[in-house]
Amino acid sequence: MFNLKSFSRSTSILNKHYHLPKLREIVYILRSLKAWEKLLFFFLSSVFIISSLLFLWEINKNFLVDVPAPGGVLREGILGTPRFINPLLEISGADKDLVNLIYSGLMRPNNKGELVPDLAEKYEVSEDGLVYTFTLKSGLLWHDKELVTVDDVIFTIEQAKDVGLKSSKRANWEGVIVEKINNREVNFILEKAYAPFLENATIGILPKHIWENTTSDRMIFSDFNIKPIGSGPYKIEKINRDSSGIIISYLLATNSNFALKKANIEKLVLKFYQSEEKLIKAYQNGSIDSISAVSPKLVEKITAEKNIVNTFYLPRIFGVFLNQNNANVLAEIEIRKALNVATDKERIVNE
Repeated sequence: MFNLKSFSRSTSILNKHYHLPKLREIVYILRSLKAWEKLLFFFLSSVFIISSLLFLWEINKNFLVDVPAPGGVLREGILGTPRFINPLLEISGADKDLVNLIYSGLMRPNNKGELVPDLAEKYEVSEDGLVYTFTLKSGLLWHDKELVTVDDVIFTIEQAKDVGLKSSKRANWEGVIVEKINNREVNFILEKAYAPFLENATIGILPKHIWENTTSDRMIFSDFNIKPIGSGPYKIEKINRDSSGIIISYLLATNSNFALKKANIEKLVLKFYQSEEKLIKAYQNGSIDSISAVSPKLVEKITAEKNIVNTFYLPRIFGVFLNQNNANVLAEIEIRKALNVATDKERIVNE
């Protein structure tokens, strides 16, 4: 016959005396083991520890993601000196680098090469592809805390289309009608469907309250081309010049009101150099932390010094225009064929 009372008593006794071994008990047990038993114990313990560490490493590698920490300062070296930090007037690489940091467009390319809404909250395209409707995010602010509205968008596009300004962006907006719906919605009406139109919407938007009293023929002389007010991820904190007044560096600080997300790097120091040799020298002596867009020969030199080099492949078109009016010899088809054969196309592509 099963005795429940007896079973309960024995169970309670077992529970009372069951516990994990203490350190002194483990030491006592190890001392009582034979030599070969100790070796086996330590071997199995080592295998267990190594296996556990490898298991944790695999979990870390496959499931955990590195997350950038906010803060810090990056010193970037740039070839050339900025002159037009203006999305409608930008010319040099230095201009374009600063425009991308200081201004925002309706759309912005991300680090995967995709276009994502920036100032825009959303956009819609009509079935015939002729009407693009953008809705701005609410509460957008310029670096000077003024509100960003559709009027700023319309003003920027009208300036881009102004023949007197001679903007390089003018061709992208010819034939496009801009129509205000309200303070947050705007229509772009195209003459013909144009699939890459969203690329045009990445143009940096200018603040109307800063530029509206400046005529197109005077815009190139404005001081706001050097001290711009934008709505992008960074704003200008300080400008450094040499004894002759030439800008040698910009100190940029993060914009906490940026439409997407506050940038992780708190401060950017952009230093400008007039030659690649000076740029490389500054990098080698530690005056700057990074450089970009240098010639292939100099890249080989940097690579040899075991620095981190990231390579990006960009689509490019190389063209040679043979003006027969200026050189009659080019009218001869044999001459043109000879030039074509003599051109080392493979070297152009590689270098």
